[in-house]
Amino acid sequence: DDLLFHRDDAGTLLRHYIRLAWYTGWDAPSRELLRNHVRLSTVAPLGDVQPWLDTPIDELARYLYVRRFLSRNHVPQIANQIRGLGVLGFDPEPLETWVDQVLVRWERESAWRRQVIVTAENSLTLEDLARVAALVADPDASSWSLLESAEGPGLFAQLAAGVLQRVGSVGMEAALGRWPAARPPLLGAMPETRHTATAQAIAGYLDEAGRVVSILAQGFAPGVGLADLVDWYVAGGFYDLEYAHVRAADHVRLLAASHRELANLLNGYLTELRSELRDFLRHADLELANHIRGSWQQYLSSPRLATNILSDLIKRRRVRPTPEEGLWVVVFDGMRWDTWQRVVKPRLLEQFEF
Repeated sequence: DDLLFHRDDAGTLLRHYIRLAWYTGWDAPSRELLRNHVRLSTVAPLGDVQPWLDTPIDELARYLYVRRFLSRNHVPQIANQIRGLGVLGFDPEPLETWVDQVLVRWERESAWRRQVIVTAENSLTLEDLARVAALVADPDASSWSLLESAEGPGLFAQLAAGVLQRVGSVGMEAALGRWPAARPPLLGAMPETRHTATAQAIAGYLDEAGRVVSILAQGFAPGVGLADLVDWYVAGGFYDLEYAHVRAADHVRLLAASHRELANLLNGYLTELRSELRDFLRHADLELANHIRGSWQQYLSSPRLATNILSDLIKRRRVRPTPEEGLWVVVFDGMRWDTWQRVVKPRLLEQFEF
């Protein structure tokens, strides 16, 4: 019954056709077959609905996606703006009469919306999306507020890239400091398109470099004793500075394939940031050395150095292996805390209680 189009009026037919066009992940030949089927099945006068049937479904998806984004950002004279972008192969003006009724479905049906976004972004290049994003560029160069209006990874990537390029190295620290609070909550839930890898690389850089900036912003305040210094180092995330920096650099390396100029800018900033974090950690290392040098006997007797693991955690608790549960005592020598937290412990927890 869904594929019967003997409807009473053009508006009903259009709404039915639009629902079917992105009802599921049709391939391109299937979408074209559907469009031709509707055109041949229709007996009612179509009037201003006719342009919707004359336009290929892939191009309709680009139009709806771009128009939705510009509308959310209150861009005036949207049809003229879209025409000037050169991202469509047709004049969008004849579609404007019905577009608001079509886009009512956008908020109502998430599966339909995701299919439109996937179809649109898979036929839009990053250069196309950069021109779209440029129409709504925020005059506050370091503001992330526009990212909330991005509903696909390609637009997110180009909006974020625009902010990073506008702030440059000089404003990068301030922009990264704002990033954690501004990170779009639905970023990880965006549909997967051809631009997902680029969006993930940019978001990954922002997450990791932003983590380094936020940790360094805490300043140096370890307390007065050796235990205070160790607790401060772990609780404040300072152990993760070098590893987070490496993770940020990995994301930039992946970004170079699609955004060479941006990748060069971010690599330059990461070089500056590496110098800053190493100076900071060198300060912490010297502080640790001073604690040890100042009270050698206290250091040797510190429970952080000589915890009685077997007596405290096994014998005193009367832990015993059973036929169902083995007891493992694993000794690591000289492991970095970031390696433990980020790599070894998560892997052990896949098989063992800790």
